[in-house]
Formats: sequence, structure tokens, C-alpha cells
Amino acid sequence: LFANQKNLGEMNQQKVKFKEWNCIVEYNVYSVNKKLYRILLRDIEDYTPIAVATSYIEGLEEGEVAVKNYSENQGMLEALVEHNIVEKPHRVINEFPICHLKTIPQ
Repeated sequence: LFANQKNLGEMNQQKVKFKEWNCIVEYNVYSVNKKLYRILLRDIEDYTPIAVATSYIEGLEEGEVAVKNYSENQGMLEALVEHNIVEKPHRVINEFPICHLKTIPQ
């Protein structure tokens, strides 16, 4: 589902505290739409995946993400907003809060 990971330099140094984990933020583009980004949180110590923070859904525009804020990802929206990864949601699609990325990866 995902294209090759882009080398995003300093973007990969963004940090997020999600639940009990200290994480770094990783961005990937979706293979179905290379203008949209997936956000993955990885453990800051050993780089193991902690959570996929976003989902691909139809209707997203460039610079937007659909935050997975349910089930094991409960609290994800608050963590991403608090750590300046995304702006507060401006709309909802299929119960997903839709947010603009604070910085568009290049």
C-alpha cells in the first residue's frame, strides 16, 4: 500500500509522546496517492514501530491526514496536535478527524 519511504532529513527528528512511549515521527507517501502522507510513530530508543497514526481514506486533499484516534490509538489526535505535528481537525470523513499537517514533507 505504501511507496518507498522518502528521506525526509530533519522531519524524522520530530518527537511525540504517545501514551507511555517516546517516539519519533516517520512519514511515508501512499502508493495510491503520492501527495498524501502516512504518519508512523517509532520508539525513539530502538526504532520499533509503536503506531500507525493515520489512515488513507478517499476524499483527502494534499496536506491533510486522517488521524486514527480509536481503539489502541485512543489519544493519538491529542498527541499529534500537542506536539505540533498536525493542526486541530477542521472536518471529519467517516468518523476520522481530518487535520492539516503543520509542515508538508518535501
